[in-house]
Amino acid sequence: EGERALGIAATASGLGAIFGLVILVVSLPFLAAIALLFSPPDIFWLGLWGLATIAIVVRGNVLSGIIAAGLGLMLSFPGYSQITGGTRWVFNVPALLDGFRLVPAIIGLFAIGEMINLVSKGEKIADHNSKIGGSVWKGVKDVIHHKWVFLKSAAVGLVIGIIPGVGGTAANFIAYFQAARSSGDVDSFGTGDVRGLIASEASNDAKDGGGYIPTFGFGIPGSPAMVLFLGLLVIQGIPPGPFLLVDHFDIVLGTIVAALISNVLSSLMVLQFGGILAKITTVEPPLLAGVIVPITFVSSYLLNGSFWDVYVTLLFGVIGFLMLRVRMSRVPLLLGMVLGPIV
Repeated sequence: EGERALGIAATASGLGAIFGLVILVVSLPFLAAIALLFSPPDIFWLGLWGLATIAIVVRGNVLSGIIAAGLGLMLSFPGYSQITGGTRWVFNVPALLDGFRLVPAIIGLFAIGEMINLVSKGEKIADHNSKIGGSVWKGVKDVIHHKWVFLKSAAVGLVIGIIPGVGGTAANFIAYFQAARSSGDVDSFGTGDVRGLIASEASNDAKDGGGYIPTFGFGIPGSPAMVLFLGLLVIQGIPPGPFLLVDHFDIVLGTIVAALISNVLSSLMVLQFGGILAKITTVEPPLLAGVIVPITFVSSYLLNGSFWDVYVTLLFGVIGFLMLRVRMSRVPLLLGMVLGPIV
């Protein structure tokens, strides 16, 4: 019932995002006052706190998560040292003076790595016997019917989002297991119980409202998505940190409005075109990659008009693929790259 699943996802995600953003707006007056109290040593410990959350982010082998985070920290070393003014790990490569830019790295790590993995397996996302069915509007009714599951899961996502560096992965699983434990029917979860999808989708988007709190207030990414946001701020010459709320409050408000509009529009589009979108899972991987890969490389180039960013995207695409193959989480590596310069 792919269309029903998309209806649940669109509704729970859209309403969850609105829930998180409303809480964020209410907290902004207090957040600005608190942010001004933080000094460099406090920011340092916040950065370490973000790194420590790797233990929560990584499911299964925590050691592999620590290794990934260590690799991320190493990848944050190249470039100018903010303390000494000298260079680190540049190896006479001029392009490395600015280090590895975050956005091309993220594009490669997740988009390119995922495409290489999918094509190498040679399997469609959906099984060849799968039949796409259900109704998106039935999914909407599911969310309304299980409103208490939605509200509890959105609250879980908001709280998890506030913890720097944790993000959607932890929020999804914690909300999912919380919904399963409180359902009285744990065995039904994992077999198509709609409450599991409602819980993970509501928490996933509510966490963004919470994730903006440490991101705006302290310059510490509340989730991997916030990593991208911080990267965009840096690209525009806006230093992330406690003074963002004071010096660039218009950008903060603009971001909140943009997040609200984009979440509502994306949910409405999924509800409108759910039947078509569900069929993407039956497309052959080479055809998917043939569309996605060129777009990602063009996007990387257009960021700064530099072929170096294209090479960075390719490099991190290979890294992302290898990490998928050895079942190593890519999120800690990303956290290491973002929090490394802060620490």
